[in-house]
Amino acid sequence: MALRRWLPGWAVLGAMIWAGCSRTAAPIPGVPKPVDSVPLAKAAVPKVEFKNTPRLRISPETLTLGPGDLGYQLIASLSPDPDTRRDLTDSVTWKVEQTGVVSVDRGGYLVAIGAGKATVHAVHDGEDVTVGVTIEPTTEQRPWSFATDIVPILTHAGCNTGGCHVRADGQNGFHLSLFGYDAQGDYQAITHDAGGRRFSRLNPTASLLLAKASGTVPHTGGQRLKPGTESHATLVAWLKAGAPESLGKSHGALKSVKVEPADARLNGPGTQQLRVL
Repeated sequence: MALRRWLPGWAVLGAMIWAGCSRTAAPIPGVPKPVDSVPLAKAAVPKVEFKNTPRLRISPETLTLGPGDLGYQLIASLSPDPDTRRDLTDSVTWKVEQTGVVSVDRGGYLVAIGAGKATVHAVHDGEDVTVGVTIEPTTEQRPWSFATDIVPILTHAGCNTGGCHVRADGQNGFHLSLFGYDAQGDYQAITHDAGGRRFSRLNPTASLLLAKASGTVPHTGGQRLKPGTESHATLVAWLKAGAPESLGKSHGALKSVKVEPADARLNGPGTQQLRVL
């Protein structure tokens, strides 16, 4: 009998609690009515579409060299994203399809050999990117200046420094001015001194100057000019032209110097090949 009385009491209490929770509470004076929560709208994310281009790139994409342009620096890079670049110029494998037009060394430096068109490949990790190269034929004789064309080559090779042919008595009877300050005297030493044996007019490519510098004959200073480089090609072309002190129209004054790439962001420690024009 007591159990029957207890159960209805709990039932009534539960009904009262349920009725109170389901009923809207009366507003309290002075307290603002709560605002129903509204779910925040999701920010629209723009869809980014990437072009279907290889990550490995060669700069420039096409190249044309005219008369007097003997070489050009190619630059290969890997671009994981638009803001970073990793230089691979020394890491890719350079290949040339056509022979007799251009050659490319391991550092990506291209040297013109003859007129025509060629395709240069840069291969890395399964990717093969190409650049089309055109070498225009020479229609007139190249102008020459010993002071501006040849002396810089001797300076870069270290021939006219204090440890080589600039010493008071020269080196093995061959004396040059320091950094070529006396270009006229240096020209005389190369083409006329020692019975003119340093330059062969009958066989220019067998000239002692070239043979010593390229290391094809014993040289105390070792190899200074590597065959296949622009400096070696320029010296050969100058000797074949008769080793003139001055020939043709002057090059004129320097107008500008440009460095490419103009800016680069490296993804961590590394190197970046530069091209100076």
